[in-house]
Amino acid sequence: MIDLKKMKFEDLVEYGSNMAQKCIGNPEYAEKNIEKIRDVKSEVERRDLLSQDDWEAEEKERS
Repeated sequence: MIDLKKMKFEDLVEYGSNMAQKCIGNPEYAEKNIEKIRDVKSEVERRDLLSQDDWEAEEKERS
């Protein structure tokens, strides 16, 4: 399983976007991956709420 907390923000957003695209017209995929989709959404929202300094510090840790 992919560790979402270790992904760069841009990669995380792209990963979530790709998952969302796969869900279109494919309810089986969406149902099977609903928890993963929620996890990605939560992580994006969490990072969106971070201050700029906190966000930059987390990005440096990932690099």
